[in-house]
Amino acid sequence: MLQTRRKRTLLVDRDKIEWYPAVDAERCVGCRICFDFCPKKVYELDAATGKPVVKHPYECVVLCAGCEPKCPTGAIRFPRREDFEHFVRYE
Repeated sequence: MLQTRRKRTLLVDRDKIEWYPAVDAERCVGCRICFDFCPKKVYELDAATGKPVVKHPYECVVLCAGCEPKCPTGAIRFPRREDFEHFVRYE
């Protein structure tokens, strides 16, 4: 059975919602999985270390955390989802 996706509507401007990943540089091994995974290009590679860094945080889709479980070292963290659910309405 196909599952239909519900349309998301933000209830405030995106630049007022601080939902985006944080990368722990000490835990990050530079595997680039998050960089390659993210279709919104939230990450760029640091020229000095080659590790992904968050350069476009407000391009991250609110409540998306798809890159977090893909990180093999647990270097990616997001804020608590419950603190941000009130910014989104589903239709």
